[in-house]
Order: sequence, then C-alpha cells, then structure tokens
Amino acid sequence: MCIRDRPLIIDPQTQASIYIKARGFDKSNNLIVHKATDNNILRSIETAIDLGKWVLIENVGEKLDPTLENVLQMGRMKSGTAVRLGSRQVKYDDQFRLYITTRLPNPHYSPETSVMVTILNFSITFKGLEEQMLNQFIDKELPEQQTCLLYTSDAADDSFRVDLGGRRIIKKKKK
Repeated sequence: MCIRDRPLIIDPQTQASIYIKARGFDKSNNLIVHKATDNNILRSIETAIDLGKWVLIENVGEKLDPTLENVLQMGRMKSGTAVRLGSRQVKYDDQFRLYITTRLPNPHYSPETSVMVTILNFSITFKGLEEQMLNQFIDKELPEQQTCLLYTSDAADDSFRVDLGGRRIIKKKKK
C-alpha cells in the first residue's frame, strides 16, 4: 500500500473493522469510529488530523461523501503542516490515520475514488478459510511443530501438503 493512499476496505464479515478497532484502542490512539451516515464526520476528522488520532468510517456505500475528497487527496504530509479542510486551516499530525470500510461484498467504485484510495478486499474465500483452519489445527494440536512448518499447495490438482519436521499431512480435494 502506498503511504499516501487511504485504505478503503471491502469488509463484508467486519474482520477488518474488528482488527482496526483492536489496534486503535491498544495503541491508545483514541480511535474515533463513525458510520457513513453520521453528520459530524468532517468535524471529527478535523480534530483527528490536528491531534493525530485514528478515524474509522464504517459502512460506506459505492459513493463517498464529497467532503472527504480533500482528506483523501492530501496524502501523507509532514507533521505541523497546515491543511485546508473546507473553510478551516488544520495543523497536520503525522499520527493521523483514516480507514474506510464497506460491508458491500462486491462494490464498484468510480475511477476518481479508486485513484484516491487503496482498495483492500477482506472478503473470505473457501481457500482462505481452509488455510486458517489448518493454522488453528497446528497451533492447537502440534504447537511444538510450529517452527518447522512447510506448506505447499499444488494448484493443478487443488491439494496441499504440510511437512511438520518429518510428519506429513496431505489433503486431496475430491473431484
């Protein structure tokens, strides 16, 4: 992800929102959470830019609020630089972060929006779930083998092999 871009996260299962909230509150960055329909988003963003807080805007649609364009276009700046938002000048703090999430499973954003943000897809696939389950199995059942894990996947027959320091787990998908 380019450091100038703001992430717009496709998050139908809200995994990314949960992760950002956990990180934002753990780091004591005073995370500010808004729904896309809230009225005072711009005021909160101005405060967050000035104080270096994180902002999470959840459940946006396929069209972003035009008032966010200045924030999305400003990119990453030096701390202390003055930024113009609407009619106000705001001092920029380099700890400021803006995260935008949508619960739409397959949104279509305009090219203008796509240029201003980095689109990250957190949608769950069957393959991703399979890998997560395998990792959880190894964590629970074979914790001593975690360091010598070798995972290979064969795309030709959709099978995978895990080598656990001499012990092998092979799974073949039925056709």
